[in-house]
Amino acid sequence: EDWHALVQWCSQQQLYGLENLALIPGTVGAAPMQNIGAYGVEISAFITRLTVYDTQLVEDVIFDHNECDFAYRDSVFKRAPAGRYVITEVELQLSDEFAANLSYAALAAKFDKVPAPTSSQLIEAVCAIRRSKLPDPRLLGNAGSFFKNPLVSSDKIERLLTQGYKLPHFVTEDADFYRVPAAWLLEEAGWKGRRRGDAAVHEKHALVLVNLGKASGEDVFLLAQEMSNSVLHKFGIALQPEVRLI
Repeated sequence: EDWHALVQWCSQQQLYGLENLALIPGTVGAAPMQNIGAYGVEISAFITRLTVYDTQLVEDVIFDHNECDFAYRDSVFKRAPAGRYVITEVELQLSDEFAANLSYAALAAKFDKVPAPTSSQLIEAVCAIRRSKLPDPRLLGNAGSFFKNPLVSSDKIERLLTQGYKLPHFVTEDADFYRVPAAWLLEEAGWKGRRRGDAAVHEKHALVLVNLGKASGEDVFLLAQEMSNSVLHKFGIALQPEVRLI
């Protein structure tokens, strides 16, 4: 099942909650693998249980929400050996009452003069923002966000702010750590639009690596290493890949 088609279908059936996850490319079965998320929402908030085919046990296994061990862009399925789990069924608990999640600043700005957007309007806004920043993988090879947004200690945040960096940072469940946008760090380090052969950083989004034609896996990997090394050198912050490296 196509993920974006499901988001649209749920909205049409007056089942709400997935709007902020519109236009994420991929399938419903793949979505829990790394706990897809965007604009203040993660799929784990809606998953009650799922069924997998365990290729090691050679049988179907049901995981409840807690057994999935969801974390930021992570799950027990992503941490397992590649190919062990094939997710065949996902059970979602949605709401029959719509409440727009406008915690993401760009979304809130879209509806600055619209006090009560509808579900379909929110989906349209999310799609418009994604299309304005992210390349269509059908037209330009990419794997979406290449790095995770790092967790940074409050002490490190204070030091960077006193150095004059206008560093965006967002609260987490741990009061001693903040989530920092990797895209901001990479843009500040001058990576937007740069390239290594045909492996390049997208001109509109520093977090997206693209293949301009004939880039090899090694080209992409070396470019990613250069990017993460420069952020570590400039800010003292380590970036971790969001993608799975094979």
